[in-house]
Amino acid sequence: MVQRNSRLSNVVSIHTSHTPKQQNSQKVVLSPAVRRRRFIWLVVMLSFFAWTAAELVTQSGQLAKKNKELLEVESRIQALQEEQKSLKTEIKKLQNEEYVLELAREKYHYYFPSEVPYKDK
Repeated sequence: MVQRNSRLSNVVSIHTSHTPKQQNSQKVVLSPAVRRRRFIWLVVMLSFFAWTAAELVTQSGQLAKKNKELLEVESRIQALQEEQKSLKTEIKKLQNEEYVLELAREKYHYYFPSEVPYKDK
């Protein structure tokens, strides 16, 4: 039943038709079968939560290890890409005849028969 206060029109008070249940002062005794079922349910739930926590810890460790491996692989990929870029520039240089002749003289000490090798001291 809802009644409105005549002085305050926006205040609503709710009255219930039934009275609150009185608490029984006697202790409720459960049968052994109910107690056993509750104990089994408790053990199952605790086991489930323990397993979940163990899996969480294990998987977070594995995830950290995989992230470390991923960073190592990405750095290796970056190094290989830089090496590939330098090798491509070297290929372009080797297609130039003047560069090949200069490389042969400096690195392999090859000279034309008409040239006289000269070393700076």
